[in-house]
Amino acid sequence: MKRKTRILASILVALMLIGEAAVRVVALDGTGGEEPPAIENEMPMEGAGVQQQPENPEPENGGAPLEGANQEEPAPLAENDLFFATATIVLPYSVRIEWTDLGEAYSYTITEESNLVEAVTLDAPATANFYEFKDLQAGVTYKFIVTAKTEGDEQKAETEPVVLAPQPEKVTGFYTFSSYKRIVLEWTKDENATEYEVWRRRSDRKEYTKVGTVTNEDLVHDRPHKVTFIDRNVANSKEYFYYIKAIGSEDYEAPRSVIKKDHSVKRMNIRITFRYSKKLRSHDAAKKFHTFRKGQRVTAWGYGGGKYVFTYRGNKYYVSYFRIRNPKAYYTTKFNYTSREAEYFVNQRGQTSRTDWLIWVSEYTQHCYVFKKSKGKWKIYDRWEIASGKASTPTPKGFNKRVHNKVRKKNGHGPWTCFQSWSSFHGKPHRRAKFGKPASGGCVRCPNKKAWWIYNKIPMKTSVIIH
Repeated sequence: MKRKTRILASILVALMLIGEAAVRVVALDGTGGEEPPAIENEMPMEGAGVQQQPENPEPENGGAPLEGANQEEPAPLAENDLFFATATIVLPYSVRIEWTDLGEAYSYTITEESNLVEAVTLDAPATANFYEFKDLQAGVTYKFIVTAKTEGDEQKAETEPVVLAPQPEKVTGFYTFSSYKRIVLEWTKDENATEYEVWRRRSDRKEYTKVGTVTNEDLVHDRPHKVTFIDRNVANSKEYFYYIKAIGSEDYEAPRSVIKKDHSVKRMNIRITFRYSKKLRSHDAAKKFHTFRKGQRVTAWGYGGGKYVFTYRGNKYYVSYFRIRNPKAYYTTKFNYTSREAEYFVNQRGQTSRTDWLIWVSEYTQHCYVFKKSKGKWKIYDRWEIASGKASTPTPKGFNKRVHNKVRKKNGHGPWTCFQSWSSFHGKPHRRAKFGKPASGGCVRCPNKKAWWIYNKIPMKTSVIIH
């Protein structure tokens, strides 16, 4: 009995050993089963059908990696690397593109979504993280795409759409003319401008000062393509410089346009010198007394009744011709008022006349202007060169003189058309008489044909301006 028991135990042990060996062989063949536990210093079993592979097998197709073989791919950009781009308008017609810097990128390509502009490629190490597109078209929507390229990968960032608003250009089409103590500036209207700034500088000063702002609604003579500005704070006989800036949307300022206007409508001033000291009282509300010393010079701007009129320290004084010496008239032969300047001068003053005619004598330019009324306004009819009274016998000045007498012949020459006492329009007293400078004894010397025209055509009570 004991012997049988020992035989059965030996058989069971043998069966257990055989089963364990079978399980190990199946695992090594790769046909399934669990991996056996690792055994230190285990040697491969002979006859198990397992072929040991070298560590770095050489490909059999000439060096190309086998399909399905494990290859080392470049690491993609991390998901937390933020890459974005922005578009900023640079007035007037430029757009600046900016983007974040990626250290792995070797180039950036900027394209427009609709291919409205040519694509640009920039090398990353050699450029900053921005680019500016210039001379773009107004009123067009632009959307840009920035592509960052790395080794084997790329990232894209889109900007928000931008639209360039039309902006004004440099102001053009200037026309300037003068009137009494005012200068009129006129220029072509720009539809893209919201307003215009007018700056002024006097010739004896260095800085410009802003004198006004106008819009496209300030029209000239109901002409929709013109804008005007009237500078009423100017002095006669002064030189002025102006510049105008057109302001567009988003406070864009177009390049300024500089204008030079060296005069407003001026009077012929006369420099007088006192023969000896004289105490005078001012002819105004102040009634101030002032003693003018011998040889002192002042500038007279008016004359009448044998007396010169001048202003000194804000007060008006009269001085008789007999108390002064060496009078000198200041006039010009460099320019003549245009038709628009002359018309504006008489119309803005609201000058009236009892007839349909009006005469203006400009002693400063030594010209006579004749106007005729048309649709309620004075329009230039004719002009010519004259010779007014010289500094020692100036022509009486004023705005309310009228034709009151006509004489066909006087002092051997004629005709005479009188506007104050015997101060009149008449022809040349002799052949050598010239025009264009003060030379008469107080009258207005005209060419003979013009003197006869005034005598025959200008009716009585016509207003005459001597200024």
